[in-house]
Formats: sequence, C-alpha cells, structure tokens
Amino acid sequence: MQLALPCYAVGEATAEAAAERGFADVREGSSDAAALMAQLRQANFRKVLHLCGRDVTPTAFLPSQRVPVYEAEA
Repeated sequence: MQLALPCYAVGEATAEAAAERGFADVREGSSDAAALMAQLRQANFRKVLHLCGRDVTPTAFLPSQRVPVYEAEA
C-alpha cells in the first residue's frame, strides 16, 4: 500500500486513525461523506479506494472500489 498517497477522511477520528497507521498525508473532510466527495471531485480525482464498514450507503459522487475493513454492531 502506498502510505504516501493522500488519505481523505470524513471525520477527525478517522483522520487520526489513518495517521496512526502510517498515512503520511491525511486530509480531513469539512462535514460529511457528500462534502468529502465534492472535495475529491474539486481536486480532480476520478476514482477512489473507499475503505469502509461492512454496511455502507452507496454514493453516486465518484466511482470507487469499496473494501470493507470493519463491522459496526449495535
């Protein structure tokens, strides 16, 4: 994995977790997933790797390769 590539995170906790795991360039989104996708489009990204939970609400903002990396339980 290229830990030098930019890592965009929706929130502060995710950004901190990414930095703790070795991502050198972590960028935190301004509010929610939709805002983060708009930020990625503005930066001219065409496709993203989406590290996500097992259950995720699909977004239509950018093509992405989803890779579940955690599971949330009630």
